[in-house]
Amino acid sequence: TRTYTKSWSLPPHLKRGEYRVMIVLDTSSYFIEPDTDNNRMTSQQPVVPGALTGPEGSIPVYSPAEITKPGYYVLKRDIDGRKKMNVFEIKTSGVTIDGGGNTIRGSSSGFNSGIYINAGTAIRDITIKNVVIEGMDAGIWMYKVSNSVITNCTIRNTANMGLRLDQSNQNQIFDNTFEKNAIGIGIFQSKDNHIFNNLLKNPHNAVVNENERNMWNTDLKSGTNIIGGSMIGGNAWFDETGEGGFSASAQTYSHEGISDSPYSLNANNIDLYPLSRSPSKPSVATTPVPTYTPIPTDTPVQEWSDSKSETPPEEPVSDQVSEPLMPDVVNASTEESTPLPEQSQNIQTEEAGNTEEPEPAPPSRPLSPYADISVKEITGPETGCPGTEFNLSAVIENTGGYDADAFQVRFYLTEDRQIDGKDIFLGEKTVRNLPSGSEQTITESFIIPKLIGLKNYYLAIITNTDNSVFENKKENNNGYSSIRMAIRDC
Repeated sequence: TRTYTKSWSLPPHLKRGEYRVMIVLDTSSYFIEPDTDNNRMTSQQPVVPGALTGPEGSIPVYSPAEITKPGYYVLKRDIDGRKKMNVFEIKTSGVTIDGGGNTIRGSSSGFNSGIYINAGTAIRDITIKNVVIEGMDAGIWMYKVSNSVITNCTIRNTANMGLRLDQSNQNQIFDNTFEKNAIGIGIFQSKDNHIFNNLLKNPHNAVVNENERNMWNTDLKSGTNIIGGSMIGGNAWFDETGEGGFSASAQTYSHEGISDSPYSLNANNIDLYPLSRSPSKPSVATTPVPTYTPIPTDTPVQEWSDSKSETPPEEPVSDQVSEPLMPDVVNASTEESTPLPEQSQNIQTEEAGNTEEPEPAPPSRPLSPYADISVKEITGPETGCPGTEFNLSAVIENTGGYDADAFQVRFYLTEDRQIDGKDIFLGEKTVRNLPSGSEQTITESFIIPKLIGLKNYYLAIITNTDNSVFENKKENNNGYSSIRMAIRDC
């Protein structure tokens, strides 16, 4: 007697209802048996698609919910949050959400999430698994979360990030798929997280602060990885199509399916064992080996040597370095009088005669893949009196390649064009919807403090003070007026 265990995923097209599992043995009639009536068996326990029971005491979920008590929550069906702010909001520790293969979906509205984990204070021991999340601004957003697990999830088509971690440490993210999100994984002010064996297929797969260290691979071990290889190590890094990117071409000489080169996000975030789909250990004889006929005894050796140097098998090597050989081609054409110049002249004449050919677009400066918020201009009055109101106007622009949905801006009066604790804080404002390549003028009214010193002050602002928009650089987030406002007694 032997016991066999096998795992399958239920086909997504199954209709609602109860199904039973049937096993049929020796379907090819390989063995001669006197009686085959006992070669099949049907399970006693029914299988219900989308109705995962979970462990005893599990809590069934049929609609969006705010979770304030620990427990094991099981999705009983697909849940559409539409434009709800957060389809699920977890506000306590000790929560497991088991999707049972169901889908959480919604529509982007600026700041909504499929699952938002935020209790205002630190929480821990959260597990999200077996769920598909699509169509939101963020798939899963974790704020001040530790010792938690995200596994066996598919997060796709989000407008902002598939998974976002803010001030969240020591979490494990593995065996997930992030595809067609603006950014796959975003990690901010978070450290000691362990991210491995994930499939990433996004325009920007991961962004992470440089000063926080996270681990992007596990120790190498045998096992089927997320893209079907035989070793588990790091993550699979592809482009949005899944056909290009680092893991599509990385060489794997040392280990089957593991790149020999690490994948670096920054100095503190390096995948040491990124997965690779390219063939391992390419043959050294990729260049065809020259073949020759045995040399007759009456043939001079020098003649054979010449023919060898002109044999076609050497051409593939030249093809691999075709760019450096281009100058030689040009020189050869000039030495042989004029055929190529005449041909190019004819081509130019034909192009000139083709009036329908559109003119090439002027080259554009490549944008950063992230938002880049800066202060273009600040204006205000030249004089003011303590206790009176004044207006401040500022032009804020986004010169990056990613939209800035919403962020905080703070306003100050400063004597020295450097913001510190000695400066006067006037107030703050939320700026919304600053698309890539656009600018926005904001105007605010403030009261000059009555006890302010009678001095000259620059008007100053700092953008993105809440770090809600990821930027590759923040040096230009501060701005100052070109002239100072003189505070005088009135």
